[in-house]
Amino acid sequence: MRICVDTFHHPYVELDEDIHFPEVPLERGHDLPVASLTSAFAASRLPWFQPPARQDMPLCRSWPECLHFARIIPVHDTISILSLVRVRATFLGGATVPMERRQGVSPAFHSPRIYYHSFLLPVKPAPESSPPEILRYAPGSKISVQKEAATGWFRPAALFDSPDFGPLNQDLSRRFAFGQATDFLSLVPPFEIQYGALALNLLAPIPSVLQETAPHFAELVAHAADPEYLVPSSTQNYWKEFYAAYHFTRFLSPSGNPHWQFDRFPGSSLL
Repeated sequence: MRICVDTFHHPYVELDEDIHFPEVPLERGHDLPVASLTSAFAASRLPWFQPPARQDMPLCRSWPECLHFARIIPVHDTISILSLVRVRATFLGGATVPMERRQGVSPAFHSPRIYYHSFLLPVKPAPESSPPEILRYAPGSKISVQKEAATGWFRPAALFDSPDFGPLNQDLSRRFAFGQATDFLSLVPPFEIQYGALALNLLAPIPSVLQETAPHFAELVAHAADPEYLVPSSTQNYWKEFYAAYHFTRFLSPSGNPHWQFDRFPGSSLL
């Protein structure tokens, strides 16, 4: 098993054997074959792909072609951390046998790759039965990011097109490195804006890593909301070690495209 990113910087797990992805209806209003997909992903034995899947949360509606796995980590009375793993159910690459295409459905295929994104998101503490309410970094959902020349800060601006958070993601990821090297930022920025919130990008959301990381992530959320809030030195040291844990190598996929394998990353020694 190895964790990689492809040419388009989509993370994926490559297993030692193929798994079967069933057909997925492409028309809106049709549900994913959750039982078949959950069974296929659980066969990977990776802890972040284990059932139950959560498709009932409002934030799942933005990604109807994905299966979602969620877990809440309480931190204190004003903040909890949501671990959200978004797993692609439709084809992105790596099929090992020809696919039979039919109109109206994404074809079934076999592949050793599971494409996914894993985030930590700040949420308001609530009963487990309630949908998580995200603590947003910027107001509104249709925003882009522009830099104020005088202050160096980023400000939102209302637009009708899709937001481009690239510059802000890079700025946040460099700011929270606390002086540590950031060679891997172009592949996997640790910090991104997702669902309108400050999110931590985790390659391996292992339960012990989630428990250790959640309180330190909550400190950065507090600092992002109020720059006057000082990040404790213990948290700064944690993120320096977090960044130092990344190491990757470039390789070519069977089709000749550049991909990158992460040889080390936070939590890799636990796999």
